[in-house]
Amino acid sequence: MLGDNLLTGSLPVEFSELHNLSALELYQNRFSGPIPPELGQLRNLDNHYYFPKEGFTYQDLVEDIGNFSAGAVIGKGACGIVYKAVMTDGKMIAVK
Repeated sequence: MLGDNLLTGSLPVEFSELHNLSALELYQNRFSGPIPPELGQLRNLDNHYYFPKEGFTYQDLVEDIGNFSAGAVIGKGACGIVYKAVMTDGKMIAVK
């Protein structure tokens, strides 16, 4: 888990070599650049932790949430943090 560390820079493509990785929590960081497409090849990642979903990319979501900023937090619980995102089409969604 790398969440809540204020890490910067790009996501290392080397994460894709962690074949048994089942969760990748990156909230509350300041990563920049594209998400390495190789991460999509990690078959053990739980769907809750990896994108893309049809219609938008993970990077789109990060931008719409404000890079997982504290100001976007609308709830916290035992299973994680819930963020508010305003999508480019104006829709407001909750993201966990």
